[in-house]
Amino acid sequence: MASIVAALWGMPLGVRVSASSGDRRLPVVTQDPQSLDDQFEQGLQQLEAGEWTAAIATFSAVIAANPGVYEAYSQRALAYAQQGDYAAAMADLDQTLALVPTHFEAYNRRGLVWVQQQQWQAAIAEFTTALDVQPDYIDALYNRGRTYVQMEQYAAAIADFTAALELRPNFAPGFGERGLAHQALGNARRARLDLQMAADLFEYQGNQRDYQRTLNYLRQLQ
Repeated sequence: MASIVAALWGMPLGVRVSASSGDRRLPVVTQDPQSLDDQFEQGLQQLEAGEWTAAIATFSAVIAANPGVYEAYSQRALAYAQQGDYAAAMADLDQTLALVPTHFEAYNRRGLVWVQQQQWQAAIAEFTTALDVQPDYIDALYNRGRTYVQMEQYAAAIADFTAALELRPNFAPGFGERGLAHQALGNARRARLDLQMAADLFEYQGNQRDYQRTLNYLRQLQ
């Protein structure tokens, strides 16, 4: 089951970064805010391109210029995690939370670091803390649901995917993941309904790769 989940919908939420979605939370006081902002944007672009070492260098330069740019620690943590340096990733996320204790994305990313190490209970605790801070945080709901799937706690996973779908009714991966959880519990009818909804949404949203993958899995259920 876990391998199918990974193959269908790829990386968990909170990992992908783009220049358009990145958070540039710069402190008010800085010698050259525009320069730091440009550097931060460059780091996001390097993350999006998978240039982990370059991204680390760029965010490190931002931090050296102004240690209060807390989002630079959070983004650098993503690059460290992708390189398998989990200790460095956790240290950066700890620093993010030291600067901003309510940074729910940092808790989510800590959860993802634990997931990469297959430490499921620790991951669940982090996602739950993120939701304690921000109850409508879809990323943490989705990632906790995926983690429950890894633990074969399918009823709990379904509850999280359902909560995410209530917040975002057109969330195709949520339908797909919930469908697979229903299938694991032996409920083929609900599995087909959810997977068909996921396929329809992927097609409508122009995501042909996941549309085809979901169709292939639907055929396996017939």
